[in-house]
Amino acid sequence: KIIDEMGGLYFHIPADMTYYDNGVDPVTGIYDPAQELVIEFKKGEKHLSGSEVVKLLRFRQPAPGTGSNELSEYYSDGSDINRIEMNKQILNAFFDQMFEMSRRNLISKLTNLLSIVYKDVDMYITLSDAQNILDMIMKSIPTDSNENFQWQGIQWYTLPGSYESSSSMYYYQMDIPATSTIINNSFYTTLD
Repeated sequence: KIIDEMGGLYFHIPADMTYYDNGVDPVTGIYDPAQELVIEFKKGEKHLSGSEVVKLLRFRQPAPGTGSNELSEYYSDGSDINRIEMNKQILNAFFDQMFEMSRRNLISKLTNLLSIVYKDVDMYITLSDAQNILDMIMKSIPTDSNENFQWQGIQWYTLPGSYESSSSMYYYQMDIPATSTIINNSFYTTLD
């Protein structure tokens, strides 16, 4: 709904992407129509609807026989880390597109977005309070003389680590020294 309210999302699909799920749980054999999923994207610049963005966010591995060398650069092992990296790119594209709007257009869109979010998400603040917070945030983002935002992007971090398995369970083992380095270099600075 948010993507549709923003007029869709312009995004570069890095490779042909195909995935099919018939909705049958491989362990229990139980069919759940809510789990049916068909994802088919061709490589290139696309103008995506909200439902297409959701499919792209859910993609984590190609259907058997549909992978390519190009796709394996992005989804080499079917892991959530690869999907998270794509999700970061999608969010960056969303925010880049959002902040290309003039301040007036963006504020009007964000007010509508807040209403959409409030219909589907339980929150502990009122809509009025959220609108006041949004107003404060919007006032803090620098603009140029034409009231266009000077968006600097988002710096993303993924905790370094590796996938481990034990007793048929997979988990992510965080690399604590490498994580400490990221935290110290990115969030703590010394004043000279």
